[in-house]
Amino acid sequence: MKYCKKCGEPVSENDKFCGKCGSLLDNLDNTTRKIVFEGDIHKCPNCGAIVPSFKTYCTECGFEFRNSQSSHAVKEFAEKLEIIEAKRKPNKIKKMNFFKSSSNNKLSDIDEQKINLIKNFSVPNNKEDILEFLTLSLSNIDPVMYNPNIAKENPVQKAISDAWKTKTDHVFLKAEMMLDNDSDFRVLKETYKQKNIEIKKYQFKPYRDILLVIVGWILFFAFLIIMSIFFD
Repeated sequence: MKYCKKCGEPVSENDKFCGKCGSLLDNLDNTTRKIVFEGDIHKCPNCGAIVPSFKTYCTECGFEFRNSQSSHAVKEFAEKLEIIEAKRKPNKIKKMNFFKSSSNNKLSDIDEQKINLIKNFSVPNNKEDILEFLTLSLSNIDPVMYNPNIAKENPVQKAISDAWKTKTDHVFLKAEMMLDNDSDFRVLKETYKQKNIEIKKYQFKPYRDILLVIVGWILFFAFLIIMSIFFD
């Protein structure tokens, strides 16, 4: 049996054109149909069912997949952060200057190394690393830094917190695809939501303060007007 090179339709040796796609048929003797398999097929070690992508458990039997060999990425990441932080020189005591801020508002080489390490950390592919990273990252996001006034005074801390927040968002999206029904992830999911609520609270705090002042003045003038009406 011969086949069309373009669409794979069976053709006879006397055909000059493919009856399906109309392609010119030549060198039929060298034409064979080939099946090429791309990538790997993952099967559950417990029941043998094919496992869909981004699943940490078998959808057929519920067997949970664990990969102890690849669950050290977050530990190594945390160790690298500690090594970088250990290189930081202690701040020297300087004379008090009442006209300039005493805090350092510029990113040091150590800060930039930490930020780059956080940004370039690869999103994990297994449950252990995902949960461990979320636990680590959520504890390093400081909601207070999202108050515009405080962020202006502490740009270094804000930049580091932003790096943690961005990477946490990426890992969280991966976790939602892989660990949708996982009880351990649900706990971290609530922590993640609460952290975002706190961030929004601090982001709008200056505006709320201004609004409260405006409302206070409005009430004060309204009180004066009412009092003047009663005593006239």
